[in-house]
Amino acid sequence: MNHKLILAYTGSEAVPFVKVGGLGDVLGALPKEMARRGHETHLFLPLYQQIDREKYKIRPWTNGHSFPVALGPRIYSFSLWVFRDESLPNLTVWFIENHHFFNRPGPYLDLHGNPYGDEGERWLYFQKAVLEGMKLLQVYPDILHVNDFHTALIPALKQHLYQPFFQNTRTVLTLHNVLFHGVYDLALLPYTDLPENLAFPAAPLEFYGKINFLKAGLAYADLVNTVSPRYAQELLHIPGFSYGLHGMMNSISHKFSGILNGADYDYWNPETDPHLTHHYSPTKMSGKWQNRQQLLEEAHLSANENTMVLGIVARMTEQKGFQLMLESWSELLQMPVVIVMLASGDKRLEHEWSWLAKAFPDKIYLSRSFDEKFAHLIQAGADLFLMPSEFEPCGLSQIYSLKYGTPPLAHATGGLADTISDEPDEKTGYLFKHFTKEGFLWAIEQALADFADKDRWQQIQQNGMKKDFSWYKAAEKYLELYYRALKRKY
Repeated sequence: MNHKLILAYTGSEAVPFVKVGGLGDVLGALPKEMARRGHETHLFLPLYQQIDREKYKIRPWTNGHSFPVALGPRIYSFSLWVFRDESLPNLTVWFIENHHFFNRPGPYLDLHGNPYGDEGERWLYFQKAVLEGMKLLQVYPDILHVNDFHTALIPALKQHLYQPFFQNTRTVLTLHNVLFHGVYDLALLPYTDLPENLAFPAAPLEFYGKINFLKAGLAYADLVNTVSPRYAQELLHIPGFSYGLHGMMNSISHKFSGILNGADYDYWNPETDPHLTHHYSPTKMSGKWQNRQQLLEEAHLSANENTMVLGIVARMTEQKGFQLMLESWSELLQMPVVIVMLASGDKRLEHEWSWLAKAFPDKIYLSRSFDEKFAHLIQAGADLFLMPSEFEPCGLSQIYSLKYGTPPLAHATGGLADTISDEPDEKTGYLFKHFTKEGFLWAIEQALADFADKDRWQQIQQNGMKKDFSWYKAAEKYLELYYRALKRKY
């Protein structure tokens, strides 16, 4: 039997404290699952101004004391704050407080929707502070699990600057979205305190004359994984998916794998969901119809039992399929469907969809202000959940929609293809292989045909609700990864 581990996780967001994307869901759930299994678990996050310290009872640990971190000639001090959950005594969440870097309007973007001008310094500082914080706390983990570019430089920093302290620590890097690398000007290199030769041409940190945090993480992490088996294969075999890192991906294929994300069914469960007025289960589905009626009322739409309610909750970008759906609008207009959207993002797309929502108020409702309660109502009240993403490392919304008896329709890519079955006898949703208008509309037509057969539709709903994508299963895979990392020889 494998021994209990000391685990440290770090990243830029985690539910319930702060969430922008799927990374927040993962770091909110995976450490909790490991703590439940008896592993000593630590999570390190930035203490953004948006995090409600009183609500979550986040308390100062260092009693006013601060600790220096150097970025070149400048010193920025941090203090440590702590959160503990009495129901999870093995989990401690540590927050790095620094007003200069984290007391800002948003975790990633300024008020105009732009990345902060000192983004490189900001994430370099956080990574150094995490390592200094672990030294201060005398947390020397068996596994240090870093996530995306925001913390991908830590394995290199550990090896070159902190080896005496973390010589027995192995590092795991998880790629949630390879679109973002953390690429910065070479002027940042001296601030890292790493050897200059790491930024020589073709060296681990160098990327077209700049430095690349994610590339360094790929090179230095003991093991690397991404958030679905299909996405792992796409990164290895489709050059465009890794945005300039295809060669690097293939060079580390021996230590690269895919583990499907889990869903937090404590939070996403139609039987207990606190955001829903009407609860339901696979054996008692009347509540779903009531949620459908409530959704239509709140969206000022009408739809009889033969009109399909399409729902989507996503960032409004081309990657998420909003341009593809725009190109399909004239055909959608002729179909027996209404659409409820909760989305914001790309300003051009927002303008186009806002115009359509005003021009066709009986066909489409758009809310651009994120509302967690409304997001849950869409999952519960829609007939079909749309995820027509061009690519999707894992995706969680389709996993939630399966549990809520709302079959998903998606492009057959990444985790979407790993979690949705369109096999006739085991169908849980709808997949289209080609990212085209024709492919998307074909899938809509397939869904409409099944929707017209109520017995068939109910079976598809039941198939999805029976699926188990819990973190319990995903955690087993991560533990296998951790023990494999500990067995690596050097």
